[in-house]
Formats: sequence, C-alpha cells, structure tokens
Amino acid sequence: MPIENFQARYATIPLATFSRSYKKNSQQFDFSTLPHLHKELEILLVLEGKAKVQINSIWHTIQKGNIVVLPPYTLHCYTICADYDFKHYCLCMDLDILYDKRLKEELENGSISIFNIIDSHQTCAGYIEEIFVS
Repeated sequence: MPIENFQARYATIPLATFSRSYKKNSQQFDFSTLPHLHKELEILLVLEGKAKVQINSIWHTIQKGNIVVLPPYTLHCYTICADYDFKHYCLCMDLDILYDKRLKEELENGSISIFNIIDSHQTCAGYIEEIFVS
C-alpha cells in the first residue's frame, strides 16, 4: 500500500479507519495481502470469522474477539480463509498524534514491547467499535 494513498485517507487528524467484510467463496480461494509495513500503528479488531496473520515471519491464527496490534514498521500480511466469512475493523494512526514524543520514539524504534495478539479484551474492543459506530 503506497504511503501517499494511505495518508490520503487522513481527514483532519493523522488517523485512518476502515472496515472490511469477506464472504465465504465457493472457489475455495484464500485472499491474501502482500507483506507490507508502514509507519502507522495498526490495530485490528476481528468481528467475525477466522484468518491468519503473519507478523515478522511468524504466522498466527486470529478469530472473532481478537485484537491485533502492530507497531510501526512491523512487517505483516493477512490471509483470509475461503472457508469462513471474515469481518474486521482496522484503525491506523500516525504516531505524530501522540503528545508524548518520547513514547512516540519508543514505539517507532521498538523499545516498547507490544503483545501482537490479544485474545479478548471487552473494554478495548468496545472503544474500537465506538470509533466505527459513532
């Protein structure tokens, strides 16, 4: 995803959101994104189904209720399995939005350890959903 196209989604703040749904398909072809990275922090909430995400060459299975957190410049890709419907919300933010510049630098250079997959966290999921339904 070219940086210019991604950043074009920013409205008035350096934040991009999108929601996608994939339906089971009869051809049994999985849908995959190409491995990519970007300077934005990415948070993905799985609303329905099952998929695989590769984070820095390690594959994880994600499913309904999981939250995926990808720090800036983390190489990742997704494979949506043809056998499942899959729906997610995605929130990407440029860390320039942070007031704390030290926190921004630590997130960008990887000195803060982040759990990439959160099994289920109702409070966080609720906050993410509120962004999309407001």
